[in-house]
Amino acid sequence: MNYIFTIYSILFLVTSLVSFFGAFLAWQRRSVKAARELTRLIIAAGIWTFFIMFETASATAELKIFWSKLAYLGAVTTPVFYMIFVLRFTGKEKFITISRVLFLFVVPLISLLIAFTNEKHLLLWSGFSPISSETNMMEYYHGIWFWIGYMGYNNLLLLLATYFLISFIIHHKQTFRRQGIVVYIAGFCPWVAGILYVTGLNPVPGLDLVPVSMILSASIFIYALIYTYLLDLVPIARETLVETLSDGMLVIDGQNRVQDINRAALKFLEIQNKNILGFPLELSGAKDDRLLSGVINTENDLQLEIQQKNNVKIFKINKQPIKNQPHSRLIIIRDITDKIESQHEIRMGEQRYQSMSAMFRLMADNMSDMLWAKDLNNRYIFTNKAMCDNLLHASDTDEPIGKTDMFFAERERMKHPDRSDWHTFGELCQDSDRVVIESGKAERFDEYGNVSGKFLFLDARKARSMMKTEKWSEWWEVHTILHYKR
Repeated sequence: MNYIFTIYSILFLVTSLVSFFGAFLAWQRRSVKAARELTRLIIAAGIWTFFIMFETASATAELKIFWSKLAYLGAVTTPVFYMIFVLRFTGKEKFITISRVLFLFVVPLISLLIAFTNEKHLLLWSGFSPISSETNMMEYYHGIWFWIGYMGYNNLLLLLATYFLISFIIHHKQTFRRQGIVVYIAGFCPWVAGILYVTGLNPVPGLDLVPVSMILSASIFIYALIYTYLLDLVPIARETLVETLSDGMLVIDGQNRVQDINRAALKFLEIQNKNILGFPLELSGAKDDRLLSGVINTENDLQLEIQQKNNVKIFKINKQPIKNQPHSRLIIIRDITDKIESQHEIRMGEQRYQSMSAMFRLMADNMSDMLWAKDLNNRYIFTNKAMCDNLLHASDTDEPIGKTDMFFAERERMKHPDRSDWHTFGELCQDSDRVVIESGKAERFDEYGNVSGKFLFLDARKARSMMKTEKWSEWWEVHTILHYKR
C-alpha cells in the first residue's frame, strides 16, 4: 500500500481547503487594490499544503521525496507572493515593476531547480531518516542551499515585509492600523513555525510546521475579509482622499469615542492633539463647544452659525450610520460660509436688478417719447408705453416682445381692408435698423407714414448697443429712440 492517510494528512487537507476558500473570498474582491495579490498568495500556500498532504501519506521514501519536490512549487513562491501583497497593501507600488518581480523570483526558481535535481548534488537535502512506524513521517537532513537559498532568502523577504508592515501600522490611523496588524499576524505565523522546524523543536519529528501554520494564517485572512473588511477600504487611497478633503470627517461610536478623524475636522473643532483615537470626543480638547455639541448630539442636517475670532462661520453637519457597526456614526462637517455669502450676494444682486428694472420701466412708461429695443432679427425685446400706444397699438408693453413691426402693421391693415392708406408707416423709408447694425454708429433718420389713417412724422435716433443679455446672447441689441417731430 503506497499511501497511509494519517491525522497529519487530514490536517494538511483541511489546511489546503481553507486556503483555497480564502483565495475564493479574496478573488470576489478582485476589483479592490491588493485583492489579486492576496489571491495569488493564498493559492500558493494552498498548493504547498496540498502536496504536503500526499507527502505525509506516502508509505515509501521515494514517494515522500517526490511529493516534497512538488510541494516546493508553493514553498518557494509563497514568500514572494507575500512580499508583493504587502508592498501593494502598504502603498509601495513603485517597487512592483515587472523587472523587480522577476528578480524576486530568481532565487525561488533556482531553489526549485535544485530541489528537482537534488539526487545529483544533495544541496537541498543531504540525507533522510527512516520512516517512523508511529507517525509515517520522515525527517529531512538539509544541505547548504536549504539554509542559504531557501531559509535565508525566505527570512529576508519576511523581514522586509515585516518592516513595511510595522511602518504602515505606526503611521496609519486606527481603522487601517488594525488591518495592518491582521496582515502582520497572518504572515508572522509561518515565520514562527519555520523557526520551530529548523531548531528541532518540532513536537513530531519530520512534521513541517510551516505549512501547518498556513491554516492559521488562512483562517486569519478569512476572518479579516469577512469581519474587518480587509481590502474593502484601501488605506493609501483613504489617506490621499480623506485627508485632502475640505470637509471635516470623523467617525464616533456609541460612547462618542473617536474611531477616525481627518485634518479638516481637527481644524474645525480646534483640536490641537492629533492622537485622540479611542478617546471620548468630549475629552479631545475641542475649543469650539457649540460645534462640538452639534457633532455629538443626535440631530441630523444641522446648520450652525458660529462666531470664530473676528469671523462668523456657518457649518452644516450631516450624520450617517455606518453599516455593520451598530451605534457608530460617520459625521461630515462642511463649512458653507462662502456658499451662503455667495447666495446672499446673488439675492442682493437680483433685488438690485429688479429695483433698477422697475425704476427704468417707470421712467420709460412716463415719458412722451417712444422707446424700444430690438434684436438682430428685428424682434422687439423692449417697448415703452408711448410706443405701444402711438405706433404699435399693442394691448400692453409685454405684447410686442418677440414680434416684429410687420406683425402689428398687418394687424392694423386687417382691421380696415378697404383703406390702403390706413397704415403705411415705414414703407417709403429705408431700412434704418439695418443701416445702424452695419455701421455700428449712432444715426439719425426721418421716418414717416400713416398710422391709423393719420400721417406721422418721426425724428428717430438709433444706435447699436454694446450690451448683451442672457436671453439674446447671440445677438447685438438695437436700441431705438423716437421723438415726435412737431
